[in-house]
Amino acid sequence: PLSFPPLDYSRIGNVGTWFPFQIGFLLMTLPGIVDPLDESREEVDLIFFPTGGGKTEAYLGAAALTMFLRRLASKEHSGVDVLMRYTLRLLTVQQFERTSGLITAMEHMRRKDPNKFGATPFSIGVWLGGATSPNSRKDGVALLNPKKRLEDNQANPFILSRCPWCGAAFGINKTHKSMVGYSASSSSPKKLLFQCGDRNNCEFATESKALPIWITDEDV
Repeated sequence: PLSFPPLDYSRIGNVGTWFPFQIGFLLMTLPGIVDPLDESREEVDLIFFPTGGGKTEAYLGAAALTMFLRRLASKEHSGVDVLMRYTLRLLTVQQFERTSGLITAMEHMRRKDPNKFGATPFSIGVWLGGATSPNSRKDGVALLNPKKRLEDNQANPFILSRCPWCGAAFGINKTHKSMVGYSASSSSPKKLLFQCGDRNNCEFATESKALPIWITDEDV
């Protein structure tokens, strides 16, 4: 049986750690990700593990590896790399928030080295249908009316409630009756943007460097 020495958390700091099974999953899927002729590409991998055990991080690790590999192979690569779909809205929101954190970190790395990873941003979108998120750009921009949002007691149609990069809260500033974290693009056609309200500390706080996140069906 395998045995692993206890982790010395005093030396780790803010750097994340991997469970042994997550490393095993990544190593197991690596040949199929890298080699287009690998026979395992015809198989579907199913992770069966208790809730809270780290399945999502294992999956996101494989997804990040795939996306970085494609960019290293071709800087012009763009398009959808990963599809995520959950039957329950709560699960969708939770997983979308976690995945947005990964994509934002990857985009941060791309911006620092565009010569290596290309000029096209890494991005993420969620496709849930009009009952949960806006179908069109026009509908998304219309939801930015703070007065209407204050009168509406339904679930947040913007999905995200905080910045996945710095953690700043998104929502409605009731004092100034304005939206924080959500805005419309200045260019036409108008698009719904996630633009962090912490302009002093967050690199995703301007329109030109908005978060690479899309929730309207039209943008996705």
